Amino acid sequence: MTNNKFAVSAEQVKLGLADRDSVYRFLFDVKPAQGLWLNVNKTLKDSLEHQNEYPLAIKKLLGELLLVGSVLKHYLKTDGNFSLAIQSENTPVRALSVGLKGDTARVVAYFDEEAQFDTNAKLEDLINPNANLIMSVYFDDRQVKPYQSIIQVNLNSIQDSILDYYRQSVQIPAFLRLASEVDQDGNVNTSGLFMQFIPDESGTLEDFNGLVTLAMTTTDDELLKLSATNLLYRLFNQEEVKVEKEKELSFLCTCSSEKYFKAIASLGREELADHEDPNLEAVCNCCGKKYQFAVQDILDFITEQEAKAEQATA
Repeated sequence: MTNNKFAVSAEQVKLGLADRDSVYRFLFDVKPAQGLWLNVNKTLKDSLEHQNEYPLAIKKLLGELLLVGSVLKHYLKTDGNFSLAIQSENTPVRALSVGLKGDTARVVAYFDEEAQFDTNAKLEDLINPNANLIMSVYFDDRQVKPYQSIIQVNLNSIQDSILDYYRQSVQIPAFLRLASEVDQDGNVNTSGLFMQFIPDESGTLEDFNGLVTLAMTTTDDELLKLSATNLLYRLFNQEEVKVEKEKELSFLCTCSSEKYFKAIASLGREELADHEDPNLEAVCNCCGKKYQFAVQDILDFITEQEAKAEQATA
């Protein structure tokens, strides 16, 4: 038996594998905190499968962005579409985006394919100092207006960007710890531990900070290889904490024939006028699905929309 209290046994690794691509929530009975343990692995792999090969540095950032997007979506309590994106100009990485809907997720990135990306490149190496982190929330109830929040990215990391958001916008003390690893096949495994203060009578901010001190002792190996229950027990075994599985994550693309049809129509009549082939094909850059359209059908739709616009202004 090893004396290293941070060591992870083979049995614990097996339990950790069973928890991959999951979200667990936990709550302390007598301490003012609640939180999430999260992991993405196969969800990220499946989302990237039909896309061009991404540099490892970008895969890692997408994994982190997917985790923090899951955290934000959970506490916003929306069942609608949620997206979190980093947009940057004149840099190796132009955009990183994740979309979440229910228990499903997808990711996509736009970057200079001729650029050389170091595997350990940091966020500050890849984006503009003035880049923004854009959070968009859409509700299933059409009567509830969607909203968008724009945050300046903290160049230190995505982790620090979200903590800045909690300090400045949510104004609730929070803790976030992310860790990533890459396997021999180039697939990324990313785990996260998040906690936020509950301003009620269950305890003080000092009590919360005590839990944060314990959470800060976790190692990358523990965070990436232990199951949610095992990790939380290691950290808080002297506390009364309830752990419950929230959901399992999986990849699902939200593309559709209707979306692509309208997107092509939005390019306008002039863009389609020089298209010699009577048909055109659109390929989803996220899932690889192909859609076939008749150019004339799109032109007829544009004519119809123009007529409706004229009637509305008459």
